[in-house]
Amino acid sequence: MSSRIFAWSAACIIAVTMVQPARASVQLQPIWRSISAHNSNHTCALTWNGGKVWCWGRNNFGQLGNSSVPTSGTLAFTNSTVPVQVLGLAGPAVAIAVGNDTSCAILNTGSVQCWGSNENYMLGTSSVSPGNGYTSSPVYVNNLGAPAIALSIGYEHACAVLNNGTVSCWGFNHQYSLGTSWNSGDYALPAAVPGVSGAIAIAAGMDSTCAIEKKSQWGGLKIVTFYEPVCWGDNGASEGGQPPSYGFLPTAYNAAPWDLTGITAGNLFGCALSASSNVICWGRDFDEGELGDNHSCHDTGSGSTNGCYMPQTVWNIPSGAKRVASGGDSSCALAGDSTIYCWGDNTYGQSGSGYSWYTPQNIGNFPSPTQAMTYTNTSTDVGVGGDYACALTDNGNRIQCWGRNNQGQLGNGTYNDSPSPTYTW
Repeated sequence: MSSRIFAWSAACIIAVTMVQPARASVQLQPIWRSISAHNSNHTCALTWNGGKVWCWGRNNFGQLGNSSVPTSGTLAFTNSTVPVQVLGLAGPAVAIAVGNDTSCAILNTGSVQCWGSNENYMLGTSSVSPGNGYTSSPVYVNNLGAPAIALSIGYEHACAVLNNGTVSCWGFNHQYSLGTSWNSGDYALPAAVPGVSGAIAIAAGMDSTCAIEKKSQWGGLKIVTFYEPVCWGDNGASEGGQPPSYGFLPTAYNAAPWDLTGITAGNLFGCALSASSNVICWGRDFDEGELGDNHSCHDTGSGSTNGCYMPQTVWNIPSGAKRVASGGDSSCALAGDSTIYCWGDNTYGQSGSGYSWYTPQNIGNFPSPTQAMTYTNTSTDVGVGGDYACALTDNGNRIQCWGRNNQGQLGNGTYNDSPSPTYTW
């Protein structure tokens, strides 16, 4: 959309065309379906109408997917402080995931396309060179073996749940992070994780991964269905749900409740939704308060000095939590009343409380959740990046972000940090 402004001098009249930002030209107001910002400095959001994907923030490897070209022949794509549409998807997307400098989408066919950095084969294809390889146009992940239903991108690896209940992973394979043999090198193409079946959800972290498996067994006079987490990879801070150890192959996390409905992973810790315990977390619990239990495990020494392998119930979140997301050293949950609660590191105001380490109040980190000051109590999803968070609000009609903004990851047209939610769309 454009408008014309007339300016004049003593000599002539000049017509000046004012071009509005690209997002203002959208004819149909998007209804947002989901948002992802996992452990990254860029964010992507998916629409219900048309399955379109829009991204904003850091773009050093083309992870915004708008087919931009590096400037001056160097690896220097242009960041975007406002949402830009991903171009070149082969069809409507039904799910998205971002991590580090890579983005991916599951299409309505079950195929997966990714774009951005291909360091350590993060794109899951042999068509883009590894190392310094990258693409700003989506490419297919090859050899999945079956349609994908869920997807997660960790720091240097990615995993997908397939519609037959199996899991395939690709990328960096350090300390069994792909669930396969020890340090067997990077996997350019997806490899099946042995021993995992009935999977319904997945969360890839630093060098570890956890999935939720749906299982059934006889209980009394009937078959009982339960949902059990299974983890593999690095476990130095108990992020795999076991006493601190080196990496391991897929192992059931028996200490967790068997009623999980969602799972996420941050920097050396994990969190999950539980029908009986609302939100639980485990793993590293240092001064940032990653587990949201008011340092209960950290202070009492239960678990270990390196991490808490026993699941800790996150405090203060209204019952019926619908979503939990982690990134960096912080997490946010979408509570049952559609409000957002955040905990953990608050250096840049990623709690959304209006305060950060850099405000006069010097409120510090949040070892137990505090409510984010979104401008509505009708949120539908939340995503957490490296030092910031974003939520779909107003019943999916708006996007609000808060926290660090040095790469434009808040999507509000500036590079200014904001400890309070600010509108992206």
